[in-house]
Amino acid sequence: MKTINLAAATTLPLLKLSENATEVEVHTALLNLVTLSENQKTKIEELEGKNKDLQKKIDDAATADEKQKCITLAEEAVTARKITADQKPFIIKLAESDYNNAKAYVDSLKAAPDVNTQINTNGKKADELLKLSWDELDKSNQLVTLKEANPEAFKEKYKLKFGKDFTEA
Repeated sequence: MKTINLAAATTLPLLKLSENATEVEVHTALLNLVTLSENQKTKIEELEGKNKDLQKKIDDAATADEKQKCITLAEEAVTARKITADQKPFIIKLAESDYNNAKAYVDSLKAAPDVNTQINTNGKKADELLKLSWDELDKSNQLVTLKEANPEAFKEKYKLKFGKDFTEA
């Protein structure tokens, strides 16, 4: 067995031993250092494993949050009548690859008018048309619009103008 000679003046303070420490005490102190080193190595590996697991959970949560953000963008676009339900998967995929551009695209879309808005618009237009005479409607090319919006009013104006009931040709 090989023998290593170490200077007591520099070695004993490192081992936190006094100058009159015995060989057994030095050996025990060295053994304790080796055991401590092995325990710390095990603990470090354990903590690194836990750290890796926690980082994966954080990454998974961030991915889930991003996925939900993309789904929400598409659902809000459907609710706002900017896209149809059939287009929702496309918007989700687009947002997953480039959220900012997908959002800008959705924001640039015009909402489709709902049925109530269209009815109200046509109703107002029909009311305005009722105020006009047959000749005014004819000059402004509004007869077809009146006929579609309010067929009864169209028939009345026709009868007033021509003195007979309107019949489809």
